[in-house]
Amino acid sequence: MHLWGDGMSLGLVYKNGEHIFDEVCGEVPFLTYSAEMLNEVEEVSSASSFVKKITGIDNVCERAAVTYCKKHCEYFELIAGKSIETAMTAAIARRNI
Repeated sequence: MHLWGDGMSLGLVYKNGEHIFDEVCGEVPFLTYSAEMLNEVEEVSSASSFVKKITGIDNVCERAAVTYCKKHCEYFELIAGKSIETAMTAAIARRNI
């Protein structure tokens, strides 16, 4: 799950369109992007061949954070790249005002 500062989480459309975090997110809006859309992000700090084999992209969290910002913010920065915890990753991007 990729948390966004506006109280949203971002992720990848996975398992034939299932949102696998619906139960976890509850009332928090959950946005998803296709692997093709996430692959438009050119730079990521790290890549995982395992994740690419499963999802079709090498880094979901950074790509999702950057994709959201590109769609909703004129200026932004990735302030925390991929961080790995047990069975999850997270990245943080913020809107620059």
